[in-house]
Amino acid sequence: MQSFRRGGIAQVCLGLGVSAVAMATMASGCADEEATSNAAVDPMTNGEMVYTTPLSSSSSFTCSSCHALQEPARDGIRRPGHPIGDATRRATWKNGEVDSFLAAANSCRVEWMNTTEWAADDKEYLALFEFLEETADAQGVAPGQADPITIDIAAPPADAGGGDPAAGQALFNESCIICHGQDAAGTLRGPPLAGRELALDYIVNRVRTSGRANSAVYDGLTGGVMPFWGANRLSDQEVLDLAAFVNGSEAQPDPMVTPPPDPEPVVGECDATHPKVGWVAPLSTIFHQVSGQARIVDDCNIVLENFDYDGAGIDVRAWVAPNGDYSSGVPIGPQLLKPDGYMNAKVMLGLGDGVSLDDVDGISIWCVTVGVSFGDGLFAPPSP
Repeated sequence: MQSFRRGGIAQVCLGLGVSAVAMATMASGCADEEATSNAAVDPMTNGEMVYTTPLSSSSSFTCSSCHALQEPARDGIRRPGHPIGDATRRATWKNGEVDSFLAAANSCRVEWMNTTEWAADDKEYLALFEFLEETADAQGVAPGQADPITIDIAAPPADAGGGDPAAGQALFNESCIICHGQDAAGTLRGPPLAGRELALDYIVNRVRTSGRANSAVYDGLTGGVMPFWGANRLSDQEVLDLAAFVNGSEAQPDPMVTPPPDPEPVVGECDATHPKVGWVAPLSTIFHQVSGQARIVDDCNIVLENFDYDGAGIDVRAWVAPNGDYSSGVPIGPQLLKPDGYMNAKVMLGLGDGVSLDDVDGISIWCVTVGVSFGDGLFAPPSP
């Protein structure tokens, strides 16, 4: 099973999500591994690469972000999802809520990876299926003989106190590190948490209930694309320990390379002839305390007014789209990440070349990397 044996370095580098410093340290090894194992190979017909490669331009998550092939995992990381090395050999998936491995994979793609479903004959799906079949063979699991997986969705602990910060730090660096980085410093997959003084109740609720609130598979989730941790992945005490560490952690140097902000638009040098000039969009509050309104200033500028946002995230921009379909929208204005956040702020946003108000029905404060709206609204004429 050649592709399975040679996956070590590539799997760690692409699936771990450690800080940029650590990624740079491993970069040459990753490059060497890819050069020897994937030369002249179409990545999307190589099942191992489908497993370790982001499958959507609007998401940084991979199959290997949430699922090892077996446990203990090669890289020592405990992931939120159960191992999938034998997943094609199971009789049921996702607590019996879906009836095939394809449906289980598509649940992950839509609800967690912010992309579209695979068809049964999609070359990426077929490559992943073959890779996992080979992996199951290597693990000695016969067809239909893999144990079914129970995903134990649990309520957060009623009392969020009593955690051990030191134990939580060690556990964080063996689990949450995959998205949030060493000591919660952040990665391109998840925002930094250190130094934000997040409330204990908030942390335990996110650990236990994060995920699409409209999930077709899981009940009781409260929004977002961070995968929840079931009770058979983290115990209540472990959740409390993680909360104690994150709550008391100190800010770390930002390991991510942030692109420079776009230049401020020059207001007053643009016509104001479009019928949408003057329209406003009140911003809903979904995540990160977003509120305020957007107003169309002229044919090429929009302003955020009375704008509140805690400034956290990965790559956060104002995002405009027709019909409020932000997954097919475009960014406008500067990147909005800001350590001290925004409070009752005014932020000018230039539409940029090629963006017309004809295609702007709604605006979102949009986390580009994972495709999630922190708050949004549709434009309409102001009330008399």
